[in-house]
Amino acid sequence: MNIRELIPEDSAVDKNAILTASLEIWNVPDNLKYLSFTLKPFDQKTVNAWFENHKKQGIRYFCAQDKDEILGITIVKVNPIAGFEIYGVGVRPEFKRQGIGRKLIEHAIRV
Repeated sequence: MNIRELIPEDSAVDKNAILTASLEIWNVPDNLKYLSFTLKPFDQKTVNAWFENHKKQGIRYFCAQDKDEILGITIVKVNPIAGFEIYGVGVRPEFKRQGIGRKLIEHAIRV
């Protein structure tokens, strides 16, 4: 497993990979209950909107990957004045309890 930053604003490949993984990871019922007040699943239009101008907003996406499969995602906001804020951490259900979320957060903090 490796962790790398995906930049959907700069790369169509990154955007497609993180879009697909985001829809799958964030819409898992155990994740959705913490992320959606309405409990309605996120759709492609909503997730694509998250990617708009994300660099200018200080949003960064770090993904844990095994080969080409994204196992988990952390979304952070980095601002030199306001600091560091975790927007979300999600791991595919079949990979939970393996320390992937912790590794994603530790990586984001180091960066």
